[in-house]
Amino acid sequence: MLDGSLEETESAKTLLQKSRIEALEHEILSSYRQKEAGIVRNIDALLSAESKKRVSTSDEAKAAFLEDLRRRNEELEEQASKRRKDIESKRRILEEYKGLVRAKKSMLESLEAAQVLEKQKYELKLESLEDSIIKEKEIIESLEGSMKGLWTKRRLLQSELKERLIEEKALGERQRKLLEEKESIQQETLQYNRQLTELQSQVTALQKRIQDANNRALAKFEPRRERRNLLQELKGNIRVYCRIRPVLEAIDKAELVVHLVNNKIVEVRTPVVSLTGGSGGISSKGIRTEAFSLDHVFGCEADQREIFAEVSSFVRSALDGYNVCIFAYGQTGSGKTHTMTGDLAAPASFGIIPRSVEQIFKATHDLNKLGWRFELEVSFQEIYNEKLIDLLCKDNKISQNTGLHAYQPTQKPVNSPEELFELVKLAADNRTTAQTQYNMYSSRSHSVFQIKIRGRNEETKQANESVLNLIDLAGSESMDTLNKGKEREQETKSINKSLSALKDVITALAEHKDHIPTRNSKLTYLLKDSLGGNCKTLMFVMVSPLLKNAHQSVQSLRFASKVNSCYVGVAKKN
Repeated sequence: MLDGSLEETESAKTLLQKSRIEALEHEILSSYRQKEAGIVRNIDALLSAESKKRVSTSDEAKAAFLEDLRRRNEELEEQASKRRKDIESKRRILEEYKGLVRAKKSMLESLEAAQVLEKQKYELKLESLEDSIIKEKEIIESLEGSMKGLWTKRRLLQSELKERLIEEKALGERQRKLLEEKESIQQETLQYNRQLTELQSQVTALQKRIQDANNRALAKFEPRRERRNLLQELKGNIRVYCRIRPVLEAIDKAELVVHLVNNKIVEVRTPVVSLTGGSGGISSKGIRTEAFSLDHVFGCEADQREIFAEVSSFVRSALDGYNVCIFAYGQTGSGKTHTMTGDLAAPASFGIIPRSVEQIFKATHDLNKLGWRFELEVSFQEIYNEKLIDLLCKDNKISQNTGLHAYQPTQKPVNSPEELFELVKLAADNRTTAQTQYNMYSSRSHSVFQIKIRGRNEETKQANESVLNLIDLAGSESMDTLNKGKEREQETKSINKSLSALKDVITALAEHKDHIPTRNSKLTYLLKDSLGGNCKTLMFVMVSPLLKNAHQSVQSLRFASKVNSCYVGVAKKN
């Protein structure tokens, strides 16, 4: 409406300027007609005097004629003087008006193309009027010098006068059309204003409906979130899942010893062998079966999407304000890194970490509609030979720390999944790997990926803060599975020491001991709040189905069963 008012004001100013131009043109034309009539009368008088001169030859008639001629000459000079003053006055008026036109030129440039064209026409008219004034001055000057060209000038002036009258008539017609257009525009403006008022009323009604819908959605969201977290508490705040790694090469079925019974039970069926007495041969004495009951077991056919479907409720709890820890445990080559990270170049093969990132940003986008605002910060570390390494450090080197309390990893704020994926790729490239008998690129360190989540709802004044820990533990293995080398042996000792400390912590929790030995390794110290503290924890145990890995698979499943028996109380929202 403000733009419409400005346009109406500019239109009114334009019409006022047009009326001034038309008045000035009318005044000049009237003056021009009067001058022309005076000149005609003078010429007629002179001709009449000359005819009388031929008839009367007396001295008195000559004297009277000269007196009359002198008087008429004085009158003509007086009229010429007045006309000069009048022309000069009008010239000053034109100069002042031209200054006004130039001052308003910047405002007229914003008018519509039709108004710009009209302005150009008016400027042409002004220039034409200036030419006519100059011509009038030349006519007056020529009259003072000689009266011989009066008849010719008169015909020219009559011709120009006719053109001016035609143009004046055209201008009047144009003015009438502009007035009609103005009235039409005013009617359209009134109609648009009424429509705008109606639309504003509709927008206000829609905004109220949206606000009511948000309030209803928020009222439904809170009970649903409470039911979801209550269901997790009933299932247990430390839960254990198992995933059987797919067989990547062609192999005899007899070599497969780990079998999925149902989605809760996994069995390890290993042949029992013994040495024969005399010949030193080996004979089979049957099959030994050991069954393990866990919260969920995934077979070889389970894909990444199916895995994350069971994990997603934990990720959502982090947005609800609960600390969450998900860690993968198992021997080298059992599929821990594939489950946690996957192939970052293929979305269908995304692991838990990239899928968690996608879910978090999608959920925060949905919660923004309910008045929530979130801030996310990311850190990525690894524990290698009992040394903490910041994988997001600028120079990608070991962060020199004097103790656990003094160590502070790099915290990177993120605003999109793409930013976070770049950090995940950077950390994956910097992680320590080496070759073992089971895997060409075995992770030789524990990686700890943390997302700090801060949320606040300005409408309900609710706020929460939580940490999502996604941990890929180094492969558990015995010394005889390594390629020989002092460096690999030291790595294995450090890995096994930290995993042994983790088992000690789990055992202490299962037996409800007063002292939990979390300070025995940097791994258990980082996980102290995720295991025995206020946290929802999910352990993913990875096993290989092959006979050659049967011993390690059984050890991993036994440890998983011990973790599954732990009870650490009910997690509380921060």
